[in-house]
Amino acid sequence: LIRIATPDQITGLRALYADMATTTALRWVEPDEMETRVPLLRPGRVAGGFANDAAADIDVHAMMQGYLRSAKANGAEIKTSAQTTELARSDGKWRIKLKDGSQLTAATIVNAAGAWADEVAAMAGIAPLGLTPKRRSAVTFDAPSGFDVGSLPMVVDADERFYLKPEGGRLMASPGDETPSPPCDSRPEEIDIAICLDRIGTAFTIDQPRPVSTWSGLRTFSPDGEPVCGWDPDQPGFFWLAGQGGSGVQTAPALARLSADALLNRERPGRQAIPDLPVGALSPARFNKIKQKQI
Repeated sequence: LIRIATPDQITGLRALYADMATTTALRWVEPDEMETRVPLLRPGRVAGGFANDAAADIDVHAMMQGYLRSAKANGAEIKTSAQTTELARSDGKWRIKLKDGSQLTAATIVNAAGAWADEVAAMAGIAPLGLTPKRRSAVTFDAPSGFDVGSLPMVVDADERFYLKPEGGRLMASPGDETPSPPCDSRPEEIDIAICLDRIGTAFTIDQPRPVSTWSGLRTFSPDGEPVCGWDPDQPGFFWLAGQGGSGVQTAPALARLSADALLNRERPGRQAIPDLPVGALSPARFNKIKQKQI
């Protein structure tokens, strides 16, 4: 992964580098080396940047399939297109009514509904946390003729106004948009794709790239921008797992382990594998404290 800056951005990026380099193995890269590492860059546009040579892409499909196989092997039943229409607690049990008319009961609800997490909570009679879904758009297009797509690192603008990376033999780019949206089956806006391609064409020698595919998704943020992982402070048997923002894939394995430990009330000997994680700071109870301070 490489982060790049124009002359106007270089001071801010150097400050970010100094801060991040205290915990991450980063390397500052001067303009000449940057243009060698990323030959698609427009000559003279970049004033410098930094590289994280240890960064790697995640095969999201393989990770999801691995979790799915593990869940099924441990007896989980996967129900798709199973919209919840009612959610109520009585006699120490949750009763869940689905759109097809079927009903389920459970001692515990894990609210991992992403952009719909506040709506699920409201259905259960629980105050929402103030989660905000935000749309992020992306586009793929063909690389210039003869360019080795696999040789390109992920390139991110200093202010995250765009990124460019290899994807399935093509190039994928995003304008880094974070547009608040109601929970929905997100669709990209034409203006966001146009903005993205304009920024790519400005930074790289890729003139008028033609989209092959476009899409968007919702990334959900908590009021303080940190994930929410823990029991609801006011309603027994209701566990929040939401608000991962733009780091859902990266944080999923660790947050899943933390959630499983809390749900099963167990200690994990290997907890040191994720040191210094402020587990208590992830609790939804922190937002009650924030509201009290504001009052």
